[in-house]
Amino acid sequence: MDIEALTLVVGAYYLDGGTTVIYAITDSGMRCSIRLNQHLLPGEYELGTLESPGRLCFNERLIAVRSSDEQHLIALLESAIVTPLHIDNLRRLRDLDTVSPSDFVDLDTADYMDEIQRLRKSVIEYVGTDQYVAVAENGMRHISANDG
Repeated sequence: MDIEALTLVVGAYYLDGGTTVIYAITDSGMRCSIRLNQHLLPGEYELGTLESPGRLCFNERLIAVRSSDEQHLIALLESAIVTPLHIDNLRRLRDLDTVSPSDFVDLDTADYMDEIQRLRKSVIEYVGTDQYVAVAENGMRHISANDG
C-alpha cells in the first residue's frame, strides 16, 4: 500500500449489522474506500470473502488480519484529515480520476465532521479488539435460545 496520507470526505453506517464505509482521497489524489463489514448479526457466512463479517477492506480488497497492511491502514486512518464534502462536490468526485481536497468547497457542518470522526474511531477501536480477530477468522455463529 503506497499511500502516505488520507483525507476522509464521506462516511456511512449501514443498518445491516453495522457495516461502516469511509470514503477518502489519497495524497496522490486517488479516490479510495475503507470498509469494515458488519459484525453484529450472527449467521453462517463464507469466510475469506469481501462480504465476510467483521472483515476490513480497502478498495474492495480484503486486508489480512494483523498484517502490515492493516497496521498501515489504521495508521492512515488515525492521522487522516477530515474534510466533509458538500453533496454537489460528491457528485463531481464520482466522475473524476484524480482529485485534490482543495478542488472542492467543504461542507461547513460540524455535525457531519463529527460523524466521520466517530465512524473512524469506531473502525480503529474495533480492529484493535480480540473480537475483530475472532470474527474475521471464525465468522459469526448462530445465537440459540440457550444463549443468555
